[in-house]
Amino acid sequence: MVKISRLLDLSIKRLSAIELSLLHGCKIESRTLCGRHIKITVDGGNIFLTNCKIEDHVHFTIQGDGCGKISVGDKTIVRPYCFFDSWDGAKISIGAHNWVNMFTRITSRNLVKIGSYCFIGEGVSIHDYNHLYSNPKLSIKEQGMEDKEVIIGDDCMIGAKVTIVAGVRIEDGAVIGANAVVTRDIPKNAIAMGIPAEIVGYRGEG
Repeated sequence: MVKISRLLDLSIKRLSAIELSLLHGCKIESRTLCGRHIKITVDGGNIFLTNCKIEDHVHFTIQGDGCGKISVGDKTIVRPYCFFDSWDGAKISIGAHNWVNMFTRITSRNLVKIGSYCFIGEGVSIHDYNHLYSNPKLSIKEQGMEDKEVIIGDDCMIGAKVTIVAGVRIEDGAVIGANAVVTRDIPKNAIAMGIPAEIVGYRGEG
């Protein structure tokens, strides 16, 4: 584990290219701003932070077969206490100009991709895998998992404490209300709420 403790105070300093080259498994543009107590665990693969702002106590983890990747795009802001976990070669891709609020967790065993200009609310949970459980003769642990990619388009708003499950595609411009559980695809510009999330309207109506 590489623990970056008080590596950068956002108010006084920017990382240099030389300092960034010392971070195992990290490729970070020189204009990226990193907060304090960032934790990075990399068994293999790479983390790409491109001219973004990573605030305090953000955790990045890549574990598994060595080809995992986590990327955060230009001018995206990641608030404190967010967690990004890539397992067994999975990819997490977060585009440009996004806002990822506190306590959000994204865990991938396949692919989680978020477009650009999105708002991700506080405490959002995104997982692209599910535990299998259909065979009562085996323990759930013995039955393993299935994974299906999660795609979120551009200009989406994901409300606080939303859960997004494996295999879901949320198209451009969609709005997901707070506390919703998204279990199926959401079309372009749709507004969805509830458990499970249902479409209640479309942006621009009325």
